[in-house]
Amino acid sequence: MQVLVRCVLAGTVPAELDLSGGFDVSELPRAIAQLGSGRRYTALVANQLAKALADPAASDGADTLVAFGDILFRGFIATLLLRDPADIVIAVDSRFREDGRAPHASDYVRASRPPSPRDFLDDDVRLEHAEVAEPRDEFHGEWIGLLKLSAAGLGWARDYVVARRAAGDLARLQMTDLLNHFVATGRGVRIHYVQGHWIDVDSLVDLNLAQRF
Repeated sequence: MQVLVRCVLAGTVPAELDLSGGFDVSELPRAIAQLGSGRRYTALVANQLAKALADPAASDGADTLVAFGDILFRGFIATLLLRDPADIVIAVDSRFREDGRAPHASDYVRASRPPSPRDFLDDDVRLEHAEVAEPRDEFHGEWIGLLKLSAAGLGWARDYVVARRAAGDLARLQMTDLLNHFVATGRGVRIHYVQGHWIDVDSLVDLNLAQRF
């Protein structure tokens, strides 16, 4: 839906993939090329994304922004991540304890330091651990589901997907497992703190908020 909305707002025509015979990842570069140059968007479900990550031909070498399919976010957050030269960058909401929602399981992170008024000057905050869990005191924020990967970062993600598929446990893994893998292998994950400006659409209440977003 986000792809279609963005096409309408930008006045562009979306490219389509014929899925009647299943998802053919080799067709993805052709569809992307139809969109021309500049920033382009695609919508993939989890198994399609895994196939795309595992196939080097599915990427054109540009930076990739991976977004959960059920979130809405302000454009400046994507720009913040894409302009960061680091290979792996995520956006973390530091106001997760103040958003008015009841405590709930989500993707929480522990960082190299908590958020502070200095964040707009010093963005060298690194991920230490990510976990799908109920909120705990040790967590510094909630990962909003946005991940920027450079060409190198995408290659590291691809290697992980291929290895876990060979090991037979890919289907049970979370995106937080990928983030923790980056940390464990010395691939620094940079964090940019944000204060709201996104919605995780999980209920009718969220949908009502999204209409005014």
